[in-house]
Amino acid sequence: MSDAVLAPAAHDAVQLPAVYLAADHASGSGQRLALGFRASQLIALVLAAVLGAIPATGGKVQWPALLAGVLFGMVGLVEATILTLQPERTWFQGRAVAESVKSLAWRYAVAGLPFRKLDSGAGNPDLRLAQRLREILSDFQDVHVVPLETPADEITHWMRSMRSSSLATRKRIYQKHRIENQRSWYATNALRNQRRSVFWSISMLVIQTLGIIGAILKGIGTIDFEALGILAAVAASALAWLQIKQHATLTQSYSHAAHELSAIEASIGPMHEEADWAAFVDDAESAISREHTAWQAKRS
Repeated sequence: MSDAVLAPAAHDAVQLPAVYLAADHASGSGQRLALGFRASQLIALVLAAVLGAIPATGGKVQWPALLAGVLFGMVGLVEATILTLQPERTWFQGRAVAESVKSLAWRYAVAGLPFRKLDSGAGNPDLRLAQRLREILSDFQDVHVVPLETPADEITHWMRSMRSSSLATRKRIYQKHRIENQRSWYATNALRNQRRSVFWSISMLVIQTLGIIGAILKGIGTIDFEALGILAAVAASALAWLQIKQHATLTQSYSHAAHELSAIEASIGPMHEEADWAAFVDDAESAISREHTAWQAKRS
């Protein structure tokens, strides 16, 4: 059924399964919540340090100290919310579901392993894909992947039409919209993370320098303001944010993945046999999956 001639489709308009769209949306929402919560906590701690550095007045109520206490309370409430909602878990596991489904969809669409064309005894590829999708959902059944309201299929018209097209067409689309698209994403994000890593490294150096200057000025009695506590809070928050974002680690892993996909793309060459093509797709998808598996292991 899946290898029958279908009505022509716009091969460049990639349409992935509905479960991918839902998992991708859930992962993105979880990421925004997780980073937003952590950023709000760090900002609140810095503000509490600033309020704590304000000298006490002669009044009965010390408002800066009370406001600092409120900020600490807010940090605790945010932490309780994180423990309840677990947005990081939704972020990581939702991404795992999305990437696993995406890889299966591409394997099916371009007839890569284990959905090779003309493979006697392989069974119905649609049933095999459906079974693999159920296995993925079973492995991550505790992830809150809410279906989207827009109608979608698990085996889209694009996937069926792509699978029924010629080997030359499948090679062209896979090279352009899977390998090159993924390589470009890794390369772009490697550069972005490198720039942010340099920015935060310079920022930390500036904060540490200001801390040294502040300590000297306070030591010789030039200033009396409690700037050291504020700078310490800022430095600690910056270090915590760097730990969350892992810019340097991502730069290295993304760069490696981009180079590996470049090498894979260079080896695509002229292929005329479905068996050779199916094995090539398997190698390419395994390379993409390795980077994501490593990313998830670092985030866990």
